[in-house]
Amino acid sequence: MLHGVAQLSTANLLAGSSARPTCLTLQGLSPGQARICELFRDHMPAVGAGAKAAIAECQHQFRHERWNCSTPYGSGYFGPVHKIGSREAAYTYSILSAGVTHEIGRRCRLGLLQSCGCSQAPRPSTVNEKWTWGGCGDNIEYGYRFSRDFIDVREKEEGFPKRSTDHGRSLMNRWNNEVGRRLLKRNTRPKCKCHGVSGSCNMKTCWMQLPTMRQMGAILLGKYHTAKRIQINTRGNMQIKTQPGKRDREKSGGRKNRALQTELVFLDDSPDYCIENRVQGTVGTTGRMCSAQTIGFSLNVTETITTYGKVNTTRGKKNEIHTRSQLWSTCADVRVTSNQAHETVATNVPFLLNRDGPIVHWLSQWEDDAYYHVLKIGSHGSESCDFLCCGRGYNSYTKETETKCRCKFQWCCRVVCQTCVNQTQVDICK
Repeated sequence: MLHGVAQLSTANLLAGSSARPTCLTLQGLSPGQARICELFRDHMPAVGAGAKAAIAECQHQFRHERWNCSTPYGSGYFGPVHKIGSREAAYTYSILSAGVTHEIGRRCRLGLLQSCGCSQAPRPSTVNEKWTWGGCGDNIEYGYRFSRDFIDVREKEEGFPKRSTDHGRSLMNRWNNEVGRRLLKRNTRPKCKCHGVSGSCNMKTCWMQLPTMRQMGAILLGKYHTAKRIQINTRGNMQIKTQPGKRDREKSGGRKNRALQTELVFLDDSPDYCIENRVQGTVGTTGRMCSAQTIGFSLNVTETITTYGKVNTTRGKKNEIHTRSQLWSTCADVRVTSNQAHETVATNVPFLLNRDGPIVHWLSQWEDDAYYHVLKIGSHGSESCDFLCCGRGYNSYTKETETKCRCKFQWCCRVVCQTCVNQTQVDICK
């Protein structure tokens, strides 16, 4: 499915094109997808572009992980690894669904699709009544519906026997597809532009704007780390797999727990991404760049609370960090009121961004304006040679690069620079 969707961006399916391929000849599309493709030919480049944007974003988010969302052997799609019901498959299905929804909604706004236009969403209660509501917004409603119909039809028409392994995987795929779309929709926000003399903002025009794919990639990365393991019960429904001795209260069949509706789910353990396995689609980590700095450091774990819209911070005890799991467990949650922007959080909690040492801090927006996540990673995290090379060791060499430096302005009128040679150490996994 991922292969067929991704290649749609290069297929010339527009009406009137000579020697154009038919949707039925495209590999990877199910019969239902091929029928939709024939009916909405002008949508297919958008579907393909959305899928490719999703792959690129996945590769960015996992660039320091053992699984780096690679498309093995130049195939242009995820390969066999998505056939395993792992956390990684959950992420790929959700980001793909979000990517297609995003691109369709964006092209509707630009007037590039015949059957849709600007968003017709009503004015949100958060938008001041004095401001003009009616700018041409991203059509998330249409993108949501089209993505659901086109992507999910494949799972619906498979017809696997209930309680079978394939049926369980189909339920997992549909769930994660929906999570990607739902989170994209939840993070669509009103965008306003000022009008007036010299930017005096006497009047504002507002419209709905989708989050960027970079924001969606970060949101779904958080969901990847907190994904829930599921199992298929005797009725053929999906339910959260609980620890022995705990009563299962979180079932996705019947009455759904609302908190779980934006959580990714998975069925199987992840394969060993340290080694190459063409059957499973893993490419291994040999040849990957890593960082060979010393392992082991300490940092302050930060707990935050919100009181009357102000961010209060309390420094906790100092923890020694030696493993990737310890690193992830030190992530701190920053809760702010919905009217506080990202920059406000960074200002109110400056030590989160400026702490000395090897850790890099940034704030990535999650499900809504009231929830930010502080993710701490650095050279001692997942991209370290200790972790990325899986204990095989690494080779190091010095790389020289030339850059312009010590530039001066000379009258008149040119800039004269010297050439500086910079040496950097490059570490490659064995």
